Amino acid sequence: MRSTMRFCVVLLGVLLPAQNPTAPDGFDAPATAKRLQEVLRKTAGIRDTAFVAQWRPMAPGGGAVGMPSVLVERLSGKVSGSWHEGAALMAFDNGEQDELLQQGRHTLARSRGGAWCVRRNSFADGNHFEFLPDPELLVRLLANLELVPTHRSFGRLDDREVEIVSTTLTREQIGELLFAGAHPRPFSATRQVAVGPGGRAPATVPDAVLDVAIAFDPATKLVLRIRSMCYSKASGGAAVLVGGMAARPVAPPKANEPEPKAEPQPEPAEGAPLEYTDGLPVRAAEGKQVLEFDLRLRDHGKAAAPTLDAAQLRLLGR
Repeated sequence: MRSTMRFCVVLLGVLLPAQNPTAPDGFDAPATAKRLQEVLRKTAGIRDTAFVAQWRPMAPGGGAVGMPSVLVERLSGKVSGSWHEGAALMAFDNGEQDELLQQGRHTLARSRGGAWCVRRNSFADGNHFEFLPDPELLVRLLANLELVPTHRSFGRLDDREVEIVSTTLTREQIGELLFAGAHPRPFSATRQVAVGPGGRAPATVPDAVLDVAIAFDPATKLVLRIRSMCYSKASGGAAVLVGGMAARPVAPPKANEPEPKAEPQPEPAEGAPLEYTDGLPVRAAEGKQVLEFDLRLRDHGKAAAPTLDAAQLRLLGR
């Protein structure tokens, strides 16, 4: 039986939030956008990079619309791994100890250290995963988008000085990230099938606000962290889940275990500037479904590529 997702320390180290970020009195948005694009492109071009990604939906702060614990489990995740030239290795922080090894067009999977097997879009036991992080793709897509900086601040991340550039994506940009699979979809857009009179209709970009904060080392010009918060309209939920989405077995929630919540925030006065915390604007979450995504990058160009054994080579047809 699947156990509740644990957000804990993993082999890549303790990850601390940016501490006491300070914002300059003003900044040159066009120059900041150009510098950010250069940083993103440089980071995307470096292979052998390690990462930790975690994401989870959060119940509206104080709102009446909640989310069943089984869906919080289903739509949450934490993965550590690395990407390389034509390859990626991922280890899930879950009860089954799932691992995925991508080599070219093929994916191998195993659970609990068992035998590797060939899979596509699923774990070793055949269960489908809702989202699989692809940090290289995310960084590359962000580098190709015309991001408009909304805020700039400075802070510390794991005892390193960082510059934090914030942006709020346009609806078109949100669609690019979600439909490419580079960012987890908000619950209201999960597993939807749009059908029109002539058959399948184009999927609709969810009505959402997606704020992104990108922290990078000004000295090396490499991205160290990408964090986002997605606010979408709350929906009834189960009706949008189609196509045989049977939840993986999970342990029942512990007694009196609180549901993750986005802290309730008052609506800012019209025209009032937003307040920022760790590079992200503080928005009212009442009546919204909030999705948090956090990606950490490290060991740029230094992470060891996986060594394939005889069994893996045989499965890959080599």
